[in-house]
Amino acid sequence: SGSSLSELGYTLRYAGLLDESIAFYEMSSNLDESSLNRGGNDLQSGKAKIYLGKYDEAIPLMHRAIKAMQLQDNVKNKDDLPPVVLIYEGIPYLYSDQPKKAFPYFDYLIEFDPNNTWSIIGLTYKTLFNGEIAKGKQLVQSLESRNIHDSEMIYRFTHFYVMMNEREKALMALERAVDRGFFCYPYIKSDKLTKSLHDDPDFIQILEKAK
Repeated sequence: SGSSLSELGYTLRYAGLLDESIAFYEMSSNLDESSLNRGGNDLQSGKAKIYLGKYDEAIPLMHRAIKAMQLQDNVKNKDDLPPVVLIYEGIPYLYSDQPKKAFPYFDYLIEFDPNNTWSIIGLTYKTLFNGEIAKGKQLVQSLESRNIHDSEMIYRFTHFYVMMNEREKALMALERAVDRGFFCYPYIKSDKLTKSLHDDPDFIQILEKAK
């Protein structure tokens, strides 16, 4: 079924088999052309494109995903969609040559659902990209207090600690994400937001574990 293929695509993306993941999402959309399924598959394919470093391809995919999801019967406004979906309209821009293009999407999230973890993650990216380190640290502390279990979400802390110049904490967050199941080797190896860690022996050791 379409949903089974989507689940396989999700598992493959976590494991770093990114091209294979995208192929499963495309097969799923061909089997089930509902707006919810197509939108969800485009969103997940967009994540895989980010992880492959294909940011220019990820951006339109994310926009297309949100538009498809807005066609569902129960969706009247954009804010009927959950923040975990909406944040990905902004995230690919962080990797582009104009990261500030992500900020309006993050602002939108914090405006309509300020207590959602993804909304705070978006605000933390914006704050740290703007160089507001003290405010960023407060936001990261508030996220830490939420005891996040999702390993792909934990990986975000690696970005935050790098931007706060807290190298040891960044490596610990990376290892925690890998140990908890996010071992997307091609992405971890090439993530430009963690580039300052890539020559560190501890980073190389964690990368080998992911591999």
